[in-house]
Amino acid sequence: NKASDFKADITAKLRKYPKQIHSRIDSILSFYNRKDQFNGNALVAYKGEVLFEKSYNNQQTNNQPQSHFRIGSSTKTFTSTLTMLLVNEGKIQLSDSIGAYIPYFTHGEVTIEQLLTHQSGIPNYLVNNNYISQISHTQYSLSQLVKNFCSDSLEFIPGSRFKYSNSGYIILALLAEKVTNQSFQNLLQERIFTPLDMTDTYLGRGINTKVSAGFLYGKPEPKYFIDNVSGAGGIISTSRDLLIWSQNFENNILLSKNQQEEMFKPRASYDDWSSYYGYGWMIDKEMFDVSKKHQIFYHPGTDYGFYTMFLKQPDKGITIILLNNTGDFPRFDISDLILSELN
Repeated sequence: NKASDFKADITAKLRKYPKQIHSRIDSILSFYNRKDQFNGNALVAYKGEVLFEKSYNNQQTNNQPQSHFRIGSSTKTFTSTLTMLLVNEGKIQLSDSIGAYIPYFTHGEVTIEQLLTHQSGIPNYLVNNNYISQISHTQYSLSQLVKNFCSDSLEFIPGSRFKYSNSGYIILALLAEKVTNQSFQNLLQERIFTPLDMTDTYLGRGINTKVSAGFLYGKPEPKYFIDNVSGAGGIISTSRDLLIWSQNFENNILLSKNQQEEMFKPRASYDDWSSYYGYGWMIDKEMFDVSKKHQIFYHPGTDYGFYTMFLKQPDKGITIILLNNTGDFPRFDISDLILSELN
């Protein structure tokens, strides 16, 4: 019932806020749109209510409020939550070694927690050009992806350091399938999307005509099999559904407050982004000015032409969702400016 109420609130008439706040956020986004540096959907919520929502376009795009976008690595917030749900069900423990569930995996000594926090030492298969070429032309099962692309020699002793690796989240998706005898797609649907009434969110299987077209460097983006990034990426959603996802954390729907605190706890330093990494979430150090006084949890996403910012400031119930489908955009600068306005 809570989930249905949230969806009704989101689709209701937007709350009346002082005009200058709304117009200043629009000015920020319009500035970047005029420079062709942001084309997509923006949604900003404050205290659980929509404060700002608007679509921005250039000559190539036709984005509308209900347009569907690939969210890239923001998918990891879903994979980590599903992993924690399986912990709650007693099917796994974070300290378990992967080899206990996937016996044929080369690096069976790696633990589930090390995969969640990018401390496994398993190389990132999405920086290997040869692998990228293969997943662009052939569709693989999760088991095949792990065997063929996520089993290279370790880059360091597991647990000894941090290095971002999409491979770890592919393995987590396969782990979920092994311990439940269900597909990763069905698990996401049954345990997350359906309970939260996220009717416009799904793992990217097949062709959906609602998905916006993606562009990279002014040209249609390269085509590839999106299922080949399941777990690390692969989810398609809308700005309004992502707000429901954000409110899930504010209202402790799927996980308890204590369980969520474990997810948001800094586990490793992600120096490239001046942040910490928890379980599928980044905790800002100094990318955003307001982080001097407030906690900011976020996870960006990158998927060819689709770039995403999904950000939360829990103490004021702030959510910022930026979905762009024309390649990279100044997602940190835009988010920083909006956060400064709201604070």
